Amino acid sequence: LNSACFSVRAENSFDQATTVYEKISKGFYSFEKSIDLLEFNVLPSQLGEIFSSIIKNDPYLFFVSPRLSFSYRNDGKVLSIRPAYKMTAQEAEEAIIYCKQRVGLISGKTCENQSDLEKALFLHDYLVENFEYDVRLQNDGLYDFFKFGSGTCQAYTLAYIALLRECGIKACFVASDTIEHIWTLAEICGEWYHVDVTWDDPMSSDPQYRHFLCSDKASLERGHKDWYMSEQISCTSQIYDTFDFNSYKYSCALDLDHSGETDLTDLIYLRFEDTRSCSFCLRNRFVFCRSDEIREKILTGD
Repeated sequence: LNSACFSVRAENSFDQATTVYEKISKGFYSFEKSIDLLEFNVLPSQLGEIFSSIIKNDPYLFFVSPRLSFSYRNDGKVLSIRPAYKMTAQEAEEAIIYCKQRVGLISGKTCENQSDLEKALFLHDYLVENFEYDVRLQNDGLYDFFKFGSGTCQAYTLAYIALLRECGIKACFVASDTIEHIWTLAEICGEWYHVDVTWDDPMSSDPQYRHFLCSDKASLERGHKDWYMSEQISCTSQIYDTFDFNSYKYSCALDLDHSGETDLTDLIYLRFEDTRSCSFCLRNRFVFCRSDEIREKILTGD
């Protein structure tokens, strides 16, 4: 047997990845010292992609080191991998509980009546408003992100994925070695979109939406390129590519204010549903309506 060591990076596709994902992921959570992969006929070049996808798609595997060693047979197939862990099993268990509590608390701030689009926007804004980019490039996992309040693009992405999934929204990572960056894909109303919370965090002003719910075309035009993901997903819907979220929310707020009968100090949040409708909360009352019906709905209390 021969042994080697490599840094995690995506390289090639692999047909049996799903099964291998499960075997390796279970081994990580069990803190196994060695994970046997002989049955899968994996090549070392394929193992890099599989391992990278597992780490980037599971926010709670922050306790796994980005380096591992592996052994392979004379025919070049991987026999087993030997993971390295950043924490002890007990430390990891406590950290996971802490992260799941934080995810539950944040996702719990959404309203039960909200659409997936509205929840995705709220969670996007929450991360931008309550966390900041780690210029030291040290906090790249979910645990450090929540603990220190700052993180790299990977930390933002993993946090957003965890929050979306907690709300029942499908999400996965998308990354580019060319620009050394990672962001999120989210499924809203049956369509997939790019969401880059990191690039939407201006650090010194309100949230931006240049990279929120973008099609492949818009994402490419706005700086992302040469990306890869664990699944083959296309983002073809362009419905939100040119949508001005800030202006829409602002105009709706003005509409309410100009009615002369609604005190905007009661306005907890105001979010859009699509290009023709919006929803908002006054104190603890959730309201959904078409934009041209806002005044009537809010005044009647329906």
